[in-house]
Amino acid sequence: RKLMSRMSTTGQKFRKKITIPQEEHPDINFLGLLIGPRGSTQKQMQQDSGAKILIRGRGSSRDGNDEDPHEPLHVLVVADSEDSMQRGARMVEDIVLNPENARRLKQRQLQELGGGRGDRDDRDRRHNQPRKEIKVPNGDVGLLIGRGGETIRRLQHDFGCQIQIEREPRPGSPNRVVTLSGPEDAIEKLHEDIRGMMNNRRGGDRERGPQKERKVIMVPGHMIGMIIGKGGETIRGLRQRTGAYIQVTKNDPGSTQSLDREVVLSGTERQIEHADQEIMEMIRAREADQQNRGGGRG
Repeated sequence: RKLMSRMSTTGQKFRKKITIPQEEHPDINFLGLLIGPRGSTQKQMQQDSGAKILIRGRGSSRDGNDEDPHEPLHVLVVADSEDSMQRGARMVEDIVLNPENARRLKQRQLQELGGGRGDRDDRDRRHNQPRKEIKVPNGDVGLLIGRGGETIRRLQHDFGCQIQIEREPRPGSPNRVVTLSGPEDAIEKLHEDIRGMMNNRRGGDRERGPQKERKVIMVPGHMIGMIIGKGGETIRGLRQRTGAYIQVTKNDPGSTQSLDREVVLSGTERQIEHADQEIMEMIRAREADQQNRGGGRG
């Protein structure tokens, strides 16, 4: 398998070089996707990760004044902490190593630009997709959007659905209408996830049975990627199997080091215990695997 990335440290900086597989996917303009309309995608990834995301190599500059012109096209992720560097690298790899994600991102960017033929075609396709309208309390809309749109982008990416929030609440209504569109089964899973977020904030509600509880566990920072999984697949599976709502807290942007991260478990006592056990078993299994590999090299 072709090596797609390389990590190193220089002084106090952590760096990771990720090769862009342009030759393998000539139909995808990775450079344009990574930069985004008016530079929005690159700026957002930098803001969310706390890392610098730099595009280098042949073809990285429209005017031909490429940096590192003798290198193949690549992304250089640079950060003050390993955690920020890994977070930025995951965001980049989610685009360049996953063609389906890249194509979905292109559709979203076309929607941002508006007016193009691709945008109209995309609207036509979405018009024929299943849709579901849900109501979100006005006070919870910010939670759904997240800081800088981080939460709504993650949900759209994880579930492969579009989320459209009514710009203004209807006169006298305590709720905002939110429209979910995409595959039917994905819409239902997304709706359940949104409901879990709302209930987590309110500490549970009477409609969902037993009173909700909350537990915070500490997880080594380098294990967080394993718990989330590619595209959020692992954490979704944990939520479905245990019935608990599982949320990884965002790293403190001012922190230069992150040894442990908080993971918040919400649900009934039994659901929380089940989720806690599964997560701890995953960590123990990974640590045992790392020790075995280390012993095998000795």
